[in-house]
Amino acid sequence: MTVSSSGSTTWPDRRVRRTRPSSPRRRRQPCAAPRPGTPPGTATDARADTVVVCDYDLGVDATAIVPVLGQDRPMTVVVDAHDLSRWQTLRPDLVTPNAGEAAALLGRDLGQGADRATTVVAARDEVLAVTGARNAVVTLDRNGTVLLEAAGADSTLSDVHRTRATPASEQQASGAGDTFCAAASVALAVGTPVREAVSFAQAAADVVVREAGTSVCTADALVASVSAPAETVVDHDELAAAVEEARRTGRRIVFTNGCFDVVHRGHTTYLRQASELGDLLVVALNDDDSVRRLKGPERPINTAEDRAGVLAALACVDLVTVFATDTPIPLIERIRPDVYVKGGDYSPRDAQRDRGRAGPRRRGRHGRLRRRALDERRRPSHP
Repeated sequence: MTVSSSGSTTWPDRRVRRTRPSSPRRRRQPCAAPRPGTPPGTATDARADTVVVCDYDLGVDATAIVPVLGQDRPMTVVVDAHDLSRWQTLRPDLVTPNAGEAAALLGRDLGQGADRATTVVAARDEVLAVTGARNAVVTLDRNGTVLLEAAGADSTLSDVHRTRATPASEQQASGAGDTFCAAASVALAVGTPVREAVSFAQAAADVVVREAGTSVCTADALVASVSAPAETVVDHDELAAAVEEARRTGRRIVFTNGCFDVVHRGHTTYLRQASELGDLLVVALNDDDSVRRLKGPERPINTAEDRAGVLAALACVDLVTVFATDTPIPLIERIRPDVYVKGGDYSPRDAQRDRGRAGPRRRGRHGRLRRRALDERRRPSHP
C-alpha cells in the first residue's frame, strides 16, 4: 500500500482525502522508473509518505528490500511480518506483531488472556531491540492491543497506551489484523501521533470483527461506528442483559461502585487500573439521596445525571448504572461480577459491614474482592 504525499489514498471505489497537519506538502513528481537491480514488485515511488512491508514467509528477501527502502526512505515505515527480526536493520517506525509472533520473538509464552499484556509490557525493551523498531503495537485479539514506545520510560501496565477490542469469534475476525495495520499506516501517513493512530486502527478493526467472514472497513462504516451515540449509562435491566451477553462471549466482568462526586486524577487512575482486571468494567453510582445519606446534606455537588455522564466519557469505563440503596450488594447479587474492585482503604471489615446493611445474602456465584491502592497524594477517602 502506498500513500501519496498529497495525503490521499485511492481505493477501488472511493477516494479518502486527509490533510497532514504538521509537515509541509511536497511537490508531486512523476513516478520514477525502477532502479537497476530493484527486486520485482518493489515499490519505488519517491512520493510515498508511508510504506507497509508485509512478509508472511512467502519468499520475500529482506536483504534485497531493505537497501532499496533505505535509498529513498519514506516518512514512515510499517512492518507486518511473521518474523520481525528479519527486518531489524530497516529500523521500522512501527511493527504490528500479534500474540503468537511476539511470543516467537521473545522465545517464551506470553501467558493467557489479559495476563499477556503484563508480559508484553515487561518485555518492552526486548521487543524493540529484536525488531529494531521505534514503536511496536502487540495485538492481543479480544484483549485489544499494547503499544510499546521507545520514547519515555513506560514500564508498568497502567503507564502504557492500550486499546480495548470488541470480542468476536475466530470466524468473524478474518481481515481484522490487516485492517488494523492498514488503518494505523494511513493515520501515521497524515501525521497522526502514534497513540492516536493505534486507537484509530482499533476502531477500524472493531468494524471488521462485527461482520461475518472476511470483511473490510469502509470509510462510511468507520464514521458510523465512531459517531454512534454511546449507550454507556444503563438501567439495571439493561445492565443485567449486557453483562449476560458479555459473559456468554467469555468476557470477564469487573464491578466497582462509589459516589464519584468530584472526579479527579485519583479516580481516573483507580478506574483505569480496575479495567485492566477484566474485559468489561461496570461502575455503579450512588444516586443523589444515597450520597446525602453517606456524605451529608451539602452533597452531592454534581447530580447523578452529571456524574454518570462524566464517567461514561472515560474510555476505560464500559457501563454506568445508578443505584439507590445504601450498598451495591443487591446489584452485585443480580449481575454476579467476576471481580469486585474497591480502593486500597476498603477493608474486609468494610465488606462485612456492607453485607450486613444489605440484609440476608442469597446463595449464588460471586467474584473476588480486589483492592487497588491509589496514588496517596490523590486518594479519595471514598469514591
